[in-house]
Amino acid sequence: MDSLVCVLADLSHPQAAKMAKLVLRARWRRALSKLRALQIAQGGQQAICRMIDECLVRDLFSVAHPVLTCLEFNLGKGAALPSEVLLNFAILATLLGAKAEWSITLEKKINLICDEYTFFEVISGCSTATNEENVLVFFRFSGAISRFSIGAKSSGEQDILKDGLAFKAPTIMLGGVKAIITPEKFLPEDILEMSKSSDFVVSSDGGSQCSINKLNSSAKVLGESASSFVPAVSIALSHIGILYDTSGHRIMSVSSARHLGVAALTVDCNPYLTGELLVHEASHQFFNILSWTSRFETVDDREVVYSALAGRMRPASRALLAYHALVNIVLYYEGCLKFDSASGCMCDSRLDLAYDGIAKMDSSFSSANNLSRQTTELWKALRDVL
Repeated sequence: MDSLVCVLADLSHPQAAKMAKLVLRARWRRALSKLRALQIAQGGQQAICRMIDECLVRDLFSVAHPVLTCLEFNLGKGAALPSEVLLNFAILATLLGAKAEWSITLEKKINLICDEYTFFEVISGCSTATNEENVLVFFRFSGAISRFSIGAKSSGEQDILKDGLAFKAPTIMLGGVKAIITPEKFLPEDILEMSKSSDFVVSSDGGSQCSINKLNSSAKVLGESASSFVPAVSIALSHIGILYDTSGHRIMSVSSARHLGVAALTVDCNPYLTGELLVHEASHQFFNILSWTSRFETVDDREVVYSALAGRMRPASRALLAYHALVNIVLYYEGCLKFDSASGCMCDSRLDLAYDGIAKMDSSFSSANNLSRQTTELWKALRDVL
């Protein structure tokens, strides 16, 4: 099995986060090349291209930021890049210190999410902005003229001078990296649909302080008891929505291959259980990254394999996605028990449940007759990790 695949398959591997960043950065640079060509053809927005390039060179934003995935998805359709995508990038890059002046005309109302700042009020009409001395001055023309500024206080902390347009989203720390607690209206539609179909709702305001405190406790436990996972989790999850169960006390987490860096999950009183969900969704993000590499592109979906996470037969690629997550959940709980043997029967029971799922899936993979070579090799490589 290729060494890169083996490294990316195990989130606790010391080089996993580094390799993921290299794969992602190469992918976004290819997207940026497409953007440059597209914008030259359209005759504008070269300043934004320069800002994006500067952000990548200076490592200013997470390589798993959702606006990057949004950019690539739109470029992949081969159509003109929507102005709201450019505006997301322009504001994000300007907030992070890239120097440019730009002007974009918006044809419809949009919601924006930019790093620590969530822009609640939709913006429409002709929007212009300048960036001088690290202060973004944003003008909105929609009937009446209004403006707000985002700049730096003398202490260096970010400040918002607002007229109802923006607020600073709550954050948690994952190994020294901030993850943004994201309200419902800024999460992708597919994540919301998956949540609602199982009778879960996403917090409309980002989550109660109690939920945020619990999530911070889980992040702390992850850093203490399974620290080898922290670099990978902090890269994979940049925006997190908080889910609430409307019909009981179930746990759930969801993410989407089309929106890298974004997940929604329930927050349990037991920090180890919420830590499992963080590892679970980070594993799915890493599997998506893994499937992008030239060495491992696709799996054979003609073959169906039992998925312990879904509790039913699924295409091989989806079963392998589940198997990958279960292996990393096992490694997570084994790390927790080694660090804190008093973490108790909950960790033991979750570990046993993961091992039971892996055993059932091993049997299903072993009896499959039409798996692709890549699928078989990755399954065996993951199995050998344990």
